Amino acid sequence: MKCWIVGIQDEWCSLVHIETRGKARAWAARMYDQEFVDLYARRLPELDNKPITHGNAKAAGFEYEDESWGGFIKPEEFINDCRCEICKTINI
Repeated sequence: MKCWIVGIQDEWCSLVHIETRGKARAWAARMYDQEFVDLYARRLPELDNKPITHGNAKAAGFEYEDESWGGFIKPEEFINDCRCEICKTINI
């Protein structure tokens, strides 16, 4: 399953496993109550078919920034909103 970074430029983003760019944007529009046209989706192929975890994301070169203190979020603060079969096993 392909992994996508989806969000609104310079505001927020999330990671999701889904088949296409359009489906990634549609998922984010529903999940976060956003306008489809405001959303971008960019591939993160290093996370294809891998659970979205803090460690896997960091190994793929992706980290969420914590703007409250100007660093990156800690592993215990990492949230995975993806509900695919690959990620379901780690969300239990």
